[in-house]
Amino acid sequence: MSPRPTSSSISVLVLAALSVHCNPAFGQSAVGAGDLQSQPAKPVAAEKVKADAPAVATPPASEAAAHAVPPPVRPNAFAVRYMMRDMETMAEVLQLDATQASIIEAMLSDYLAETSVSRQVGEYAQLAERFRTNVQAVLSEEQFARWADVDAAVRRSRLALGATLPGEGIDVIGLVKGLIDQKERESREFTAASMEYAAALDLLLARRTELLDAIRANSSRATPAETMRALADELGPLRASIRDLNMRTAEHVATLLSAEKGALIVDSVRRAAYPSVFSAGEAELFVRRAREDAASNDELRATIDVIAEALESRLADARVRAIEAVRARGELAAGIRGGLSAEQVDERIKQSESELMKVDDWVIDTLVVEMPESTALGAELRQEIDRRDRYRRLREANAWGQPEATLAEFDANGNGQLDAAESDAVFRTYTRNVSRFAKFRL
Repeated sequence: MSPRPTSSSISVLVLAALSVHCNPAFGQSAVGAGDLQSQPAKPVAAEKVKADAPAVATPPASEAAAHAVPPPVRPNAFAVRYMMRDMETMAEVLQLDATQASIIEAMLSDYLAETSVSRQVGEYAQLAERFRTNVQAVLSEEQFARWADVDAAVRRSRLALGATLPGEGIDVIGLVKGLIDQKERESREFTAASMEYAAALDLLLARRTELLDAIRANSSRATPAETMRALADELGPLRASIRDLNMRTAEHVATLLSAEKGALIVDSVRRAAYPSVFSAGEAELFVRRAREDAASNDELRATIDVIAEALESRLADARVRAIEAVRARGELAAGIRGGLSAEQVDERIKQSESELMKVDDWVIDTLVVEMPESTALGAELRQEIDRRDRYRRLREANAWGQPEATLAEFDANGNGQLDAAESDAVFRTYTRNVSRFAKFRL
């Protein structure tokens, strides 16, 4: 297991994420990841990133003109399309009093009515700007100075909406807060980690939004293909940086808690990032039911505990490889270069699905030996094995659906035809196995 990251390593990741993916052709700064690793970790701030980044030579005017990205109208204004649910965020961040909240809610309602009509990108931006101008008249200078914090909080609440990579759309701190108690939430270490994560995420999300807006604004124009490609080439790695920040933050926060709760945090974030991997199969469900059935039988319960421990180890190994496969597929879809080919990704996905199914089969075959047929689970497992084996025999022989092969497999009374009960067995065998195979689709 690799060492867990420190708070400093998260700062370095943020600086690298913001600078290393910027495209010099658009006048952005570029900093190498190696340069950042050698710098002392400091609190993250947008101004600091800009100040520390080395200058990049501006391309000749003719070249710049050929590659220039026509900027969308006020990208940040378009980025934050306010919703009524954002009223709660505004009230919390700006510390609105009852009168201010009432007035701003009415303004927000008017804004939403205007934005409900289909408009051009620039018009949405103008409406958002007008809404902010109206709100400014209701706020004190100190409150309005915090409006950037409102936009950042709104962007974080939309984290999942613009995400395409597994793990990119998780609000890690929000997830963690639901798993820890108030004392842990209010600790100095967790507060510092939360603030640093928010600062880091805000910068990354702002850049992601700018790129998405630029792509939207230019998609309907006669924009050179290389310009659009350059935008997409920056967006993919930036998505990966958000994902990596989320995972590293989860690991860092885990070090601030007890070993048991830290493991729960990391596991919960991984489950949120890769739900198809952790929902595949029914092995854990079968073991949980076996434990319930064995509650009053000490010897059987001890045996089930051994099986559960072996299952945990097998699943952990299989899930590591499945996560790698799903991660590679996401990076390929996001256009991140340097990863596996489409053929390699497909093969890894198939291998992982097969491996997870084998773990499921192992649990069923192991539990059926231990669970008496008189128990509900014991009877169900025997029926499960019968349906599984029948289906596989026909499938492997490419004979599923062929009348003669189906009759030979299911004609229990040997009368040369399928009666009602036998036809029902065919139907249940087919539907159960199709449903079961679907549970392993990553």
